[in-house]
Amino acid sequence: RAQEALLERRWHTNVSIDLGAAPYLRGEIAEAWQHLEDARLLDDSVQLTHAHPVAGADPAIMIRAISMRVRGMQGYLEQAEALAAEALRIAEARAHPPTIAMGRQAWIRVLLAKGAHAQAAAQAQQMLALSERYGIQTRVANAWMFLGRTSIALGDVEPGIALLRKGYELWISAGGKQQGTQYGAQAADALLRVGRSEEARRYLAEAQAVQAETDERFYESELLRLDGRLLE
Repeated sequence: RAQEALLERRWHTNVSIDLGAAPYLRGEIAEAWQHLEDARLLDDSVQLTHAHPVAGADPAIMIRAISMRVRGMQGYLEQAEALAAEALRIAEARAHPPTIAMGRQAWIRVLLAKGAHAQAAAQAQQMLALSERYGIQTRVANAWMFLGRTSIALGDVEPGIALLRKGYELWISAGGKQQGTQYGAQAADALLRVGRSEEARRYLAEAQAVQAETDERFYESELLRLDGRLLE
């Protein structure tokens, strides 16, 4: 905290985002929320915009995109949805295409959680077009995985499985192991829902391997739940 206070305000904002993202991925959700709230309050006064990006996007959108996921994990679903809607609204108002892609990504997560698969697919197509146009490979990967999950949920299983694998492999090559536990678990869950247990088992094994090799723990309980479902 003492070191953080010495930073320029714009760097203070970015450091607060990192200090929120790291405990979130470790599964330390309450600590993550506090840092992300600090980052949001700082950014509301500094308003860095995409001139000082975090992961290629406007910090205001990154703060809300991560905060939305933290709030969802804490069970505050209405707050999570409001944060995602705000992220997309700010992104569209600031008209920075890579940031808009990130805002759409946050909103798609909400739609998927609500089971609004057709709406999620439409948003994912828009996210994919933006991400491909600007060569943002990690967001292309996310869009493909979203489209895979929505295709499977809507009954188009084989093309959905192909899109899931395509997106997951691109993520691992472009984004590394970070969030591999989440993406493996989400793929396994989608496949289990349509009775494809062997494919689900492979994704679960990949997610478990990432967890074993890293500090990532934010999907640990979900991996246990999926393991139980496969045993059942």
